[in-house]
Amino acid sequence: MFTLEGESLIEYYESISASTALPTSVVDEVLATTSVEYHYNATFQHGTIAAVFHEPPEETVQLLLQRFARVFEQTYTRFLDLKQAEAQAREAQIEAALERVRSRAMAMHESNELEQVVAIMFEQLSNLGFEMNLTNVSIIDKNTGDCVMWATAKRPDGTTVCRSNKIPYIDHPCYARGFEAWIAGEEFLAQFFSREEKDTFLRYFFDLPHLIPIDEAQKKYVLESPGWARSSAFTKHGVLEVQNYQAIPYSEEENDILKRFARVFEQTYTRFLDLKKAEAQAREAQIETALERVRSRTMAMHESDELAEAASVLFQQLQGLGVLALRRCFILIIDEVASTIQLWYTSEQGESNATSFTVPAEGHFVNKRIIKG
Repeated sequence: MFTLEGESLIEYYESISASTALPTSVVDEVLATTSVEYHYNATFQHGTIAAVFHEPPEETVQLLLQRFARVFEQTYTRFLDLKQAEAQAREAQIEAALERVRSRAMAMHESNELEQVVAIMFEQLSNLGFEMNLTNVSIIDKNTGDCVMWATAKRPDGTTVCRSNKIPYIDHPCYARGFEAWIAGEEFLAQFFSREEKDTFLRYFFDLPHLIPIDEAQKKYVLESPGWARSSAFTKHGVLEVQNYQAIPYSEEENDILKRFARVFEQTYTRFLDLKKAEAQAREAQIETALERVRSRTMAMHESDELAEAASVLFQQLQGLGVLALRRCFILIIDEVASTIQLWYTSEQGESNATSFTVPAEGHFVNKRIIKG
């Protein structure tokens, strides 16, 4: 037990007021009505039960407080057990969410499935209590500062939409600061932007080409929102972000969870790169097969007019490679001495024409440009 009076009493309450949210009015009221205080602390393993008296407490009161302290020791042990159980349950929930993202990533068969992985991330982060308008992953080009972004956004009606965009570098606080942090090797960045900063950047973003148009209701909602809070967890190749337009910063626990999701995304992106490489190899094999079919048909020619059939094979192979806007194929043989062009060609269905025709090289400007080339 200790006694406070005079200057020591004033200093005590002033220090409490300075270091806590205790209103100054409460301090003034205490000091106006009290000249001396008797503080008694009944200790237990993790702290004390403190009581303040205007008169020295009797021994029976002190013993009573000690008994309460012993009971609270048991209470606090229960509290710690509950906290531990809650932490374990939360950890299990987080690990389950991470595993769902990891599993979806490893199940990808095509690189364009990456946006589905981002949609799963949005869903799992929402289930963990994140309040978000947008979750996105961006792959950054360190030379240009441009990025390719895959995002899942929540519409005003609560539904979500997935989209991908290329965002050119812009010297704006909403873009440049994040790029600088990534270049500097920072692990994490939490940012808050005013309504004006948000609106100037997002108007720039809205004007970019979008594969899935952003509807006017979404634009209106975003631009009328009060600000922008964003947490960014950086990876080797880019960044994973959560954002809200209510300008509510994410908690320390939420930011720690985001960092863990970013590490899972790093594995996801490795899978994505593997698929891109496999797709490129498969595409190259497809192209080589198409070239070989054209090559084989031309090498099998016995007469020059069979070039018409070679043009048909060329048409078929280009269509098979996905050249869907193809209308006809021509093979043109240029005679510089006679200044003519002989053409073998297909129909719009890719069928060969049995005969060719000859046109003057100096006729239409298209022919002149072909000759010049």
